[in-house]
Amino acid sequence: MLDAIYAAVGQLHKPVFDTKYSGDQAITRATFAEAKNSSKLTVIFPPWHVPSRFTTQLERRLVRQGSNVLVYNFNPLILERDIIKVKNSFEYIALAVSEDIATLVARKHIQTIDLLSLSLGGIALCVAAEKLPHFDSVTMVCTGNDLAAAFWAGWRTRRLRNIIKNEGYKLTDLQKEWADLAPKATSKS
Repeated sequence: MLDAIYAAVGQLHKPVFDTKYSGDQAITRATFAEAKNSSKLTVIFPPWHVPSRFTTQLERRLVRQGSNVLVYNFNPLILERDIIKVKNSFEYIALAVSEDIATLVARKHIQTIDLLSLSLGGIALCVAAEKLPHFDSVTMVCTGNDLAAAFWAGWRTRRLRNIIKNEGYKLTDLQKEWADLAPKATSKS
């Protein structure tokens, strides 16, 4: 329902893909909000194609509750017609997140790490969790267990699906190519 509303008023007029996009552009912004005298870190993996204002209130609330917060914004092009670029985007996110967390653990003396995802952010969370040596809890809100199926059936991804479909891809092709991104494949972490 929320996807349908956002799609109706959102940025659907923007281009569906960009030939100059590469996986190392997957993160458009990472912000750190510090809670005084806290050794806890909450990392927020946002939904796809949603402005940062949707996670800002969550960030503020977590800081008031005593947690440092690291929030990411992802490039809307992490989902696009080039299925290999999609995999590269999520791999880049995982590496960047693990490096950022390692830096914060050392610099801010973090002892507790909580991972929080919203919607498609669950895919990024699971892939990143595999790269982390340690985390304490995971909260996944409205996550999917299959990126390809969610992409194929999604309201806001229908234009991309139609482009990929016209190039000869089927849902089963995407499921095979993106199998290692699925939370069920990475949730062992």
